[in-house]
Amino acid sequence: MNILITGIHGFVGTNLVSVFGGRHTIYGVDIVFPEKEGVIKTYSWHELEQLPEVDVIILLQLMLKTQSVIWILFLTVYGVDSVCTILHRLYLRQNIFKAHRMHFYQVLTNERRVSHLIVSTGFAVVQLLICLVIISYPKLRIGSYSSRTDSIRCSGGR
Repeated sequence: MNILITGIHGFVGTNLVSVFGGRHTIYGVDIVFPEKEGVIKTYSWHELEQLPEVDVIILLQLMLKTQSVIWILFLTVYGVDSVCTILHRLYLRQNIFKAHRMHFYQVLTNERRVSHLIVSTGFAVVQLLICLVIISYPKLRIGSYSSRTDSIRCSGGR
């Protein structure tokens, strides 16, 4: 599978390369271009038209290509939980860099003893509904999004 990772030289990109690099063909997009083991080529943001067809595109490229940040809502449940947890821990004057069990899903399953299946299903349903709204209402996607399937350069399954 061909995978494109944006920010390939950052912390997340580096870890994604170490996870997927041995089994898949990895391309990168970043502001720096040193060679990286496991990466075929790193492209600049100005070279987006030269990218080969890939099967998986990280969300950031979709936002850049469409010039719309609305796609970040695909991560709404995760993002809201993370931000609320950080704010709560700051309010409690806790070190936000130390391990904890204060995420909402952890409180539900560990302290309230709600089934993991119920919590996971609830989170998934909420996120699915948000994603369906984003996909179903093109007016929400502000920007220059083209409906052509090749506009995001995804070849689909091979």
